[in-house]
Amino acid sequence: MPQLNLRGVLFASFLAVLPMGAARADSIYLTGALSFGSDALGNNTSNPGEYDTFNALTGNSNMNIGALTQGGVSSILLLPGSNTFVANTGYAPTVALGLYFSSTASRSYAFSEAPDLVAIDVSGSGLAFGSTGAQVGNYGQVSGLSTYAGNTSFILGDKKVTVTDLSLNSGAAGTITFEVTDVGVAAPTPAIVPVTLCLFALGASLNIVRRRSLAQQRV
Repeated sequence: MPQLNLRGVLFASFLAVLPMGAARADSIYLTGALSFGSDALGNNTSNPGEYDTFNALTGNSNMNIGALTQGGVSSILLLPGSNTFVANTGYAPTVALGLYFSSTASRSYAFSEAPDLVAIDVSGSGLAFGSTGAQVGNYGQVSGLSTYAGNTSFILGDKKVTVTDLSLNSGAAGTITFEVTDVGVAAPTPAIVPVTLCLFALGASLNIVRRRSLAQQRV
Protein backbone atom coordinates (compact mmCIF):
# COMPACT_ATOMS: atom_id res chain seq x y z
CA MET A 1 0.00 0.00 0.00
CA PRO A 2 1.45 3.45 -0.90
CA GLN A 3 2.89 5.48 1.97
CA LEU A 4 1.62 9.05 2.36
CA ASN A 5 4.31 11.67 1.77
CA LEU A 6 3.95 13.72 4.98
CA ARG A 7 6.46 16.34 3.82
CA GLY A 8 4.34 17.14 0.79
CA VAL A 9 1.16 17.25 2.84
CA LEU A 10 2.63 19.61 5.42
CA PHE A 11 4.00 21.91 2.72
CA ALA A 12 0.64 21.99 0.98
CA SER A 13 -1.17 22.71 4.24
CA PHE A 14 1.17 25.61 4.93
CA LEU A 15 0.43 27.11 1.52
CA ALA A 16 -3.28 26.73 2.10
CA VAL A 17 -3.36 29.06 5.09
CA LEU A 18 -1.14 31.84 3.73
CA PRO A 19 -3.05 35.18 3.76
CA MET A 20 -3.46 37.22 0.59
CA GLY A 21 -2.20 40.34 2.32
CA ALA A 22 -1.59 42.11 5.62
CA ALA A 23 -3.10 45.23 7.16
CA ARG A 24 -1.26 48.52 6.68
CA ALA A 25 -0.45 50.95 9.45
CA ASP A 26 0.30 54.26 7.76
CA SER A 27 1.48 57.42 9.46
CA ILE A 28 -0.05 60.77 8.64
CA TYR A 29 1.82 64.06 8.83
CA LEU A 30 0.62 67.64 8.55
CA THR A 31 3.20 68.97 6.09
CA GLY A 32 1.91 72.43 5.32
CA ALA A 33 -0.84 74.98 5.67
CA LEU A 34 -1.91 78.25 4.12
CA SER A 35 -4.51 80.76 5.27
CA PHE A 36 -6.64 83.20 3.33
CA GLY A 37 -9.55 85.50 3.94
CA SER A 38 -12.74 83.60 3.20
CA ASP A 39 -16.50 83.74 3.01
CA ALA A 40 -18.63 81.12 4.76
CA LEU A 41 -18.31 78.75 1.79
CA GLY A 42 -14.52 78.82 1.61
CA ASN A 43 -14.15 81.15 -1.36
CA ASN A 44 -10.92 83.12 -1.20
CA THR A 45 -11.68 86.80 -0.57
CA SER A 46 -8.08 87.94 -0.03
CA ASN A 47 -6.56 86.70 -3.29
CA PRO A 48 -3.69 87.06 -4.05
CA GLY A 49 -2.85 87.67 -0.38
CA GLU A 50 -2.08 84.54 1.66
CA TYR A 51 -0.11 83.40 4.67
CA ASP A 52 1.61 80.02 4.80
CA THR A 53 3.98 77.72 6.70
CA PHE A 54 6.13 76.59 3.80
CA ASN A 55 9.91 76.85 4.12
CA ALA A 56 10.19 77.19 0.36
CA LEU A 57 10.24 80.81 -0.78
CA THR A 58 6.62 81.23 -1.83
CA GLY A 59 6.82 84.93 -0.99
CA ASN A 60 3.76 84.71 1.27
CA SER A 61 3.71 86.05 4.82
CA ASN A 62 4.33 83.67 7.69
CA MET A 63 1.74 81.80 9.77
CA ASN A 64 2.03 78.82 12.10
CA ILE A 65 0.26 75.75 13.38
CA GLY A 66 2.23 74.65 16.41
CA ALA A 67 5.90 74.46 15.38
CA LEU A 68 4.93 74.18 11.71
CA THR A 69 6.05 77.52 10.33
CA GLN A 70 8.42 79.17 7.89
CA GLY A 71 11.90 78.59 9.30
CA GLY A 72 10.54 75.97 11.74
CA VAL A 73 9.71 72.30 11.38
CA SER A 74 8.48 71.17 7.97
CA SER A 75 5.95 68.64 9.27
CA ILE A 76 4.10 67.42 12.36
CA LEU A 77 3.26 63.77 12.99
CA LEU A 78 -0.44 63.48 13.85
CA LEU A 79 -1.12 60.75 16.39
CA PRO A 80 -4.29 58.64 16.60
CA GLY A 81 -7.01 60.58 18.39
CA SER A 82 -7.10 64.33 19.02
CA ASN A 83 -4.18 66.63 18.21
CA THR A 84 -4.56 70.27 19.29
CA PHE A 85 -2.15 73.05 18.32
CA VAL A 86 -1.88 76.79 18.78
CA ALA A 87 -2.51 78.56 15.47
CA ASN A 88 -1.79 82.07 14.19
CA THR A 89 -3.37 82.54 10.80
CA GLY A 90 -3.05 86.21 9.89
CA TYR A 91 -6.68 86.67 8.82
CA ALA A 92 -9.89 87.45 10.74
CA PRO A 93 -12.79 87.34 11.31
CA THR A 94 -13.52 84.55 8.78
CA VAL A 95 -10.44 82.61 7.71
CA ALA A 96 -9.94 79.43 5.73
CA LEU A 97 -7.01 77.06 6.21
CA GLY A 98 -5.76 74.98 3.31
CA LEU A 99 -4.12 71.89 4.83
CA TYR A 100 -1.65 69.47 3.27
CA PHE A 101 -0.87 65.94 4.48
CA SER A 102 1.56 63.13 3.68
CA SER A 103 2.46 59.62 4.81
CA THR A 104 6.08 60.78 5.19
CA ALA A 105 7.67 63.71 7.01
CA SER A 106 8.53 65.52 3.78
CA ARG A 107 6.50 66.45 0.74
CA SER A 108 7.17 68.35 -2.44
CA TYR A 109 4.55 70.62 -3.99
CA ALA A 110 3.60 71.66 -7.46
CA PHE A 111 2.91 75.33 -8.12
CA SER A 112 -0.80 76.06 -7.53
CA GLU A 113 -1.34 72.62 -5.96
CA ALA A 114 -4.70 72.52 -4.18
CA PRO A 115 -4.91 71.67 -0.46
CA ASP A 116 -6.09 68.25 0.71
CA LEU A 117 -8.57 69.74 3.19
CA VAL A 118 -10.04 73.22 3.68
CA ALA A 119 -11.35 74.15 7.13
CA ILE A 120 -13.00 77.48 7.88
CA ASP A 121 -13.51 79.45 11.07
CA VAL A 122 -16.71 81.28 10.19
CA SER A 123 -17.21 84.44 12.22
CA GLY A 124 -20.17 83.94 14.54
CA SER A 125 -20.86 80.28 13.71
CA GLY A 126 -17.63 78.31 14.15
CA LEU A 127 -16.11 75.46 12.17
CA ALA A 128 -17.11 74.69 8.59
CA PHE A 129 -15.45 73.10 5.56
CA GLY A 130 -14.98 74.37 2.07
CA SER A 131 -18.06 73.73 -0.04
CA THR A 132 -18.08 71.90 -3.36
CA GLY A 133 -16.95 74.29 -6.08
CA ALA A 134 -15.46 76.89 -3.70
CA GLN A 135 -12.52 78.81 -5.14
CA VAL A 136 -9.76 78.27 -2.59
CA GLY A 137 -6.17 79.35 -2.16
CA ASN A 138 -3.37 77.00 -3.16
CA TYR A 139 0.41 76.54 -3.03
CA GLY A 140 2.56 79.42 -4.23
CA GLN A 141 2.41 83.18 -4.50
CA VAL A 142 0.11 84.72 -7.13
CA SER A 143 -0.85 81.15 -8.02
CA GLY A 144 -4.50 81.70 -8.77
CA LEU A 145 -7.29 79.68 -7.20
CA SER A 146 -8.31 76.01 -7.14
CA THR A 147 -11.79 74.51 -7.24
CA TYR A 148 -12.48 72.59 -4.04
CA ALA A 149 -14.13 69.15 -4.09
CA GLY A 150 -16.08 69.71 -0.87
CA ASN A 151 -14.52 66.95 1.23
CA THR A 152 -14.72 67.22 5.03
CA SER A 153 -11.90 64.77 5.76
CA PHE A 154 -8.84 63.32 4.06
CA ILE A 155 -7.93 59.62 3.88
CA LEU A 156 -4.34 58.46 3.50
CA GLY A 157 -3.74 54.71 3.57
CA ASP A 158 -5.64 53.37 6.56
CA LYS A 159 -5.83 56.73 8.36
CA LYS A 160 -8.49 59.43 8.14
CA VAL A 161 -7.86 62.98 9.35
CA THR A 162 -10.33 65.77 9.85
CA VAL A 163 -10.58 69.02 11.80
CA THR A 164 -12.92 68.91 14.79
CA ASP A 165 -12.30 72.42 16.12
CA LEU A 166 -10.96 75.70 14.76
CA SER A 167 -11.31 78.58 17.20
CA LEU A 168 -9.67 81.91 16.43
CA ASN A 169 -10.06 85.29 18.10
CA SER A 170 -10.28 88.71 16.46
CA GLY A 171 -6.49 88.75 16.27
CA ALA A 172 -6.50 85.60 14.13
CA ALA A 173 -4.92 83.54 16.92
CA GLY A 174 -6.37 80.48 18.61
CA THR A 175 -6.29 76.70 18.32
CA ILE A 176 -6.96 73.96 15.80
CA THR A 177 -7.75 70.33 16.62
CA PHE A 178 -7.17 67.43 14.24
CA GLU A 179 -8.75 64.02 14.75
CA VAL A 180 -7.01 60.94 13.33
CA THR A 181 -8.90 57.64 13.12
CA ASP A 182 -8.33 54.25 11.50
CA VAL A 183 -10.56 53.55 8.54
CA GLY A 184 -9.65 49.86 8.70
CA VAL A 185 -8.62 47.37 6.03
CA ALA A 186 -10.20 44.12 4.94
CA ALA A 187 -9.20 41.08 6.97
CA PRO A 188 -6.70 38.80 5.21
CA THR A 189 -8.40 36.01 3.28
CA PRO A 190 -7.06 32.52 2.46
CA ALA A 191 -5.25 32.38 -0.84
CA ILE A 192 -7.13 30.54 -3.58
CA VAL A 193 -4.10 29.88 -5.79
CA PRO A 194 -2.00 28.32 -2.98
CA VAL A 195 -4.93 25.98 -2.19
CA THR A 196 -4.82 24.79 -5.80
CA LEU A 197 -1.09 24.25 -5.47
CA CYS A 198 -1.79 22.34 -2.27
CA LEU A 199 -4.02 19.85 -4.09
CA PHE A 200 -1.56 19.57 -6.96
CA ALA A 201 1.36 18.92 -4.58
CA LEU A 202 -0.63 16.32 -2.67
CA GLY A 203 -1.63 14.50 -5.85
CA ALA A 204 1.93 14.57 -7.16
CA SER A 205 3.28 13.16 -3.89
CA LEU A 206 0.81 10.29 -3.89
CA ASN A 207 1.55 9.53 -7.57
CA ILE A 208 5.30 9.37 -6.92
CA VAL A 209 4.79 7.03 -3.98
CA ARG A 210 2.49 4.81 -6.11
CA ARG A 211 5.07 4.56 -8.91
CA ARG A 212 7.83 3.61 -6.46
CA SER A 213 5.60 0.93 -4.96
CA LEU A 214 4.84 -0.56 -8.37
CA ALA A 215 8.51 -0.50 -9.33
CA GLN A 216 9.42 -2.37 -6.14
CA GLN A 217 6.77 -5.00 -6.87
CA ARG A 218 8.26 -5.67 -10.32
CA VAL A 219 11.75 -6.22 -8.97
